[in-house]
Amino acid sequence: MGVFVYGQSEDGFFSYDIAGVAGAENLGVLTEFRGTPELAGRLHFHPFRLARGLDVLRNFGVGLSWTIGSELGSESDRRLGVIRATPRRSVYGGRMLFQYRDDPNAEPVFAHGRRDRQGVQLLWHHKRYLALFEYTRAAQTVARGLEDGEPAQVRNLANHAWQLQLGMTLVPGDKNSFFGVKPSRPFRPSEGQWGGATVSLRYHELYIDPRSFPIFADPDVSVRGARAAAVSLQWHIEHYLEVQLDAEVTVPRGGAPGGGNMPVEVAIQTRIEARY
Repeated sequence: MGVFVYGQSEDGFFSYDIAGVAGAENLGVLTEFRGTPELAGRLHFHPFRLARGLDVLRNFGVGLSWTIGSELGSESDRRLGVIRATPRRSVYGGRMLFQYRDDPNAEPVFAHGRRDRQGVQLLWHHKRYLALFEYTRAAQTVARGLEDGEPAQVRNLANHAWQLQLGMTLVPGDKNSFFGVKPSRPFRPSEGQWGGATVSLRYHELYIDPRSFPIFADPDVSVRGARAAAVSLQWHIEHYLEVQLDAEVTVPRGGAPGGGNMPVEVAIQTRIEARY
């Protein structure tokens, strides 16, 4: 729930998005208002859009994003998300990499104050090639235990992550873009056209705030960090219909008893996406 305003300059040099929303763990979606509003914004620039003779850099963009708000949980309604190896809803699977303490026989950790996120994005695409870099910092004030109705231990913890993705279309004439690939030869078997295809490579790393351990997170259950590499193949049947096959290897750091590491996870996923 919220209000969303966006726009861009006529020449495409500058665009903005600003929203006042209900706020949610891990940027999730809520259908109700819980009394903890959040302000979110994004600015995006194409610094070479107005220059002449630099076509190769015309679609180089710089993006800045942020959210700021407050979340107040309790021992019964913690309002804290978890981090999974597969960064989607839990229905998709993916091992849980990090969660704040929620021991059934101990004091749980819950949100207790400011929550803010900052992100930086660099995007470049030209003809069949695309490169994307993103860095995100996410901080949340958390508390554990109660003494006379007040939290016994409070700390603001910040986690960091970054990723680098490279992509290339495989069919001559197809171009990469911020809005996806529009196949120049859409799926028409009777005409010898089979759509477009793209291959993408990605590497990303996660860093958990070391101050989380051992009071707010269990080092025998939650990782201190992780790194992962993935390859993706996309079949662009039409601009609005895509079939995707992903393979990803995640290497956790920590998260096992005695200071050991969680086992390596290998995930293979398929996806069909329809846009409208």
